[in-house]
Amino acid sequence: MQVVVIGGGILGASAAWHLREKAEVTVVDAGAVGGLASRASLGWLNATFYLSEDHFRFRQSGINAWRDAKNKLPELPLSWRGTIIWATDDENIAISAQELLGWGYRVKELDQKTMRSLEPFLAKYPHSALLLPDEGYVNLSLAADMLLKASGAAVLSGITVQEIEVVNDRVTGVHTNHGIIKGDQVIVAAGTASGGFAKSFDIKLPMLDRPGLMLRTTPAPKTLSHICSTPDFELLQQNDGRFMLPTSPAHQSETSEEISFTPGNMASNAMGRLSEYFPHLNLSLEEIMVANRPVPGDELPVIGQAGPEGLYFLTMHSAATLGIIAGEYLANEILDNDTSNLKPFRPQRF
Repeated sequence: MQVVVIGGGILGASAAWHLREKAEVTVVDAGAVGGLASRASLGWLNATFYLSEDHFRFRQSGINAWRDAKNKLPELPLSWRGTIIWATDDENIAISAQELLGWGYRVKELDQKTMRSLEPFLAKYPHSALLLPDEGYVNLSLAADMLLKASGAAVLSGITVQEIEVVNDRVTGVHTNHGIIKGDQVIVAAGTASGGFAKSFDIKLPMLDRPGLMLRTTPAPKTLSHICSTPDFELLQQNDGRFMLPTSPAHQSETSEEISFTPGNMASNAMGRLSEYFPHLNLSLEEIMVANRPVPGDELPVIGQAGPEGLYFLTMHSAATLGIIAGEYLANEILDNDTSNLKPFRPQRF
């Protein structure tokens, strides 16, 4: 079996890795492997932000899938620090906590004294917060690179797929700006470009405009132990000491269709808010990353076959949490025609 994967971000890399023993895989990316959206991802692995119970269960399985992958690839850049979350609306956060507890997700209420003991270097503390101890983060672009190398796939970067070749209603490969690559299965894991490939076959795959800005600071002394979801931003400190944070609050559920201000101004504003949490640190900005998050029209993942035989789609927001499990589910469909886990997320729902 020859499989061509369009897109070398975390989803394409995961699919290639799960197909490694039973298929000859070629991964094609117009940019560099790792993917822009993956590189600009916070990498927070969580089931906290969900749209339905099915979506929650999928995200919970996604976290467990990363743990399993770590057992097979110990070098994967994962950290299981847990999340501390607080918000200005204590009532809503309490309701969410009760729902999560009812579904078997570990949640612990924290008072301010306990919060101070867990994160002693913060300058701002809420009256109360929630601890979600099973959550973590992954350096997504590094993980994608490791998965691709472990997959044994042929990786072609800087090559643009112009068209998916179809003969007698079955895919036979892809046309690129450097020639034809043959394949009897094609996976579109091309992020925001996925909708364009679907449209060429009259497949409905609406994609929302969801631009985002992610900031990375210069290294700082180890200060923050947990991932923190605050009223100002979601925040984590990587193992190398760099802080990662989006410029907007509630980045996970952000619905803006455009970036309203210049990236420099938004970054300056966010860095000012960050300094309120850590006034003792001399933090400076190292990089501003602009990326359009791939968000399907109903905000749920899209996984599975659509259109000509042999054509599959793999696109979603929260590809950090869902990256490993989504690649596994799609590989199961390709190899064994197993779609038992995909009913809520198949492209035919559009």
